Amino acid sequence: MNTTNTPPDTSFEAYRSAYDSFASHHSIEAEGLFDQVDFDRAVSDPNTTLYTPESLGIKATLPLLTNADNYRNWLNMRWYKENLGGSAPIDYLSHLSVLYGADPVAYAEALTVRLQHLADQGGSVIFDHTDHASNRVNSDLGAIALAAGVTLQEHTAATESRHFHYASSLTSPNEEPQTQRPDSLQKAYGQGLVSGALQASQTEVVRSLKPADTDQIWSFYKPVFDTLSNHDPIHSGFTEQEFTDLMESTDCVKFLYKADDTIVNLFFMIDIKDCSWMNQTYFKNNFAQQYDDGRVYCAPGIIANPNVRHKGSSQQTMGLAARVIKLSGIEPVITFACNVESNQLVPKHTQRFVTDAGLECDYTQPVGHQVFRMMRVVRKT
Repeated sequence: MNTTNTPPDTSFEAYRSAYDSFASHHSIEAEGLFDQVDFDRAVSDPNTTLYTPESLGIKATLPLLTNADNYRNWLNMRWYKENLGGSAPIDYLSHLSVLYGADPVAYAEALTVRLQHLADQGGSVIFDHTDHASNRVNSDLGAIALAAGVTLQEHTAATESRHFHYASSLTSPNEEPQTQRPDSLQKAYGQGLVSGALQASQTEVVRSLKPADTDQIWSFYKPVFDTLSNHDPIHSGFTEQEFTDLMESTDCVKFLYKADDTIVNLFFMIDIKDCSWMNQTYFKNNFAQQYDDGRVYCAPGIIANPNVRHKGSSQQTMGLAARVIKLSGIEPVITFACNVESNQLVPKHTQRFVTDAGLECDYTQPVGHQVFRMMRVVRKT
């Protein structure tokens, strides 16, 4: 709602700035969209409910409720359509309690017409939030639905659709902190080879990949992550350009297992400050010293070549990563996320590889969940 003569800012930059200002202390993932194409589709759709939270001093245009297909670069629409069935409309609700709480009447009024239309069409709303926000979100949506004269009926297929977030310090027990640490894990690896603490092998730390190696990894990275996304509400992994940029970047720490010319396995880590999709506020608050020192890393994936039979290839790359971290003495924080499928193995294996290197960590329980929900919209009778 815009009550002044100043036109709202419809740019993606203003949108991201607004959402960054809403950062929660509990959520590991940042709020809002990170794909400008998705954003532009939503803003240009005449059926999208747009909202400008002027009561918070924000002039940005925020798409509150839009056809979920506008967000198809991010959302796995096939998954949603299979679960909801039929051809009824599906809208994505970008709900934040801070927006609703600032002006409940204006916020509810903005959504009323679209919610009533969805009810008349037998449609549904989909949305996601952290487990910490569940009670507040339920309360907000109940009041919004009441104001719109509709009810929101939970769709049970979404009850187990969630992502699991992990974050832990990796510490060396009973050892004095190192006063002289190498300024990068790449340097720690090089020093380890020179000192004999590490042995040269088919698994190594590389600063950047050759284009041919990047192309080879992408040839199996995409199908692996597409498969991982099949039973998940959102698409996993990076786009080809994002992946290529990471493989070229010397700031991305890469642990590569290569047999002759064949890539067998890749594990990589990124400084959390370079991960725009991660909630920087969470790490500043919970791991302040490590964050300030540049010792918080996101591990967005480990990639095993499905076309090569090399038992324990992930142990080669992740095991080397743990040994290099141990040798460096930097005691970093490593964070990662799992969907329902990858959550069966990744935390357990990570815990084992880290402790086998003589480090302590705690990946036995997630520090939070992202919950994906679906609700049918029905007129009150």
